[in-house]
Amino acid sequence: MTPATRYGKPAADILAESRALLRENAEHLARQRRLADLLSGRGAPRERCACCNARLDGAGPFQRRGIDYLLCPECGHVQTRLAPPADQPVDFGAVYPPLSGAEFASRVERIYRPKLDWALEALAATDGPPPLERRWLELGCGYGFFLAALRDAGARRFMGLDACRELVERANTALGENRAALVDGGLARAVRDSEAEVYAAFFVLEHLADLPDFLAAVAEKPEGVAFVFSVPVFGLATVLEDCSDRHFARNLDGWTHAQMFTERSLGRCLELAKCEQVEQWVFGQDVLDLGRMCALAAENYPPALRREVDGALARMADAAQQAVDRAHFSDARHIVAVRRGAPLDAGR
Repeated sequence: MTPATRYGKPAADILAESRALLRENAEHLARQRRLADLLSGRGAPRERCACCNARLDGAGPFQRRGIDYLLCPECGHVQTRLAPPADQPVDFGAVYPPLSGAEFASRVERIYRPKLDWALEALAATDGPPPLERRWLELGCGYGFFLAALRDAGARRFMGLDACRELVERANTALGENRAALVDGGLARAVRDSEAEVYAAFFVLEHLADLPDFLAAVAEKPEGVAFVFSVPVFGLATVLEDCSDRHFARNLDGWTHAQMFTERSLGRCLELAKCEQVEQWVFGQDVLDLGRMCALAAENYPPALRREVDGALARMADAAQQAVDRAHFSDARHIVAVRRGAPLDAGR
């Protein structure tokens, strides 16, 4: 099977969120600078790649925004030189603040319903029951946006798991039913204990300290089980973060994102999970990040000139992002994959 590729997604879908990032830039930037100082010298040096588990002898080192990183010579995965300290986990309840009912519904419709529609179309071409009749398990379900999209589309057999109690409670409140639960023992164990037919994980893998074990758990599932996921990718937006220290790092900050995929390491993940890619959706918000960068640079312009800059950036956003996407230089990948071949021996 030759994997299909879709490119592009309208910038208008996330324009509200991008504008909020601009308003909050000074706050996020100050916090990231504090964290860079806090992380300096903390955490254990990585001996093995966070993605492929290969030894990091000979890894390519580089520094950005006061934090040291390594490029795995085996799979091309990008990661902090020091593993994040276990005693200071990311507070995702603070990363994703409470929303009103209208804000929740808007995010479901603008951001998560398109993901679901795309995944359903791709899965319809695979063997098995109609996609909405399959058992779904979303890993790292967060606020429950994708769960809401599944419910609204007519799915009946679906659940979500998350490690943040606060987000699980918010998800169940927003959904009006208990569809989200607190994960017990990590996501690798959750996959091993589940009999779902479709696993979904949107921007979750980059947060896993045990990614190799998680991929091994997927590889143990029966042939035909689907894996729908998205990950951040080292692309234009990440490079832009090195071009100016006036805008905060949305992609690779060394704390919320202590590791980042490249197309090489993403391909390695699929190999380790014994999955065959069915379709990918290549799109990002790199050009919106460029707009945020330019808006900060233009703060001292006269209002009329600043409006011209803002208008030009808005008019070029979709066309420019399409060019970035087709060059495979955008900041994210969405993947629909299916387990192929004999599963790994779960006993190992």
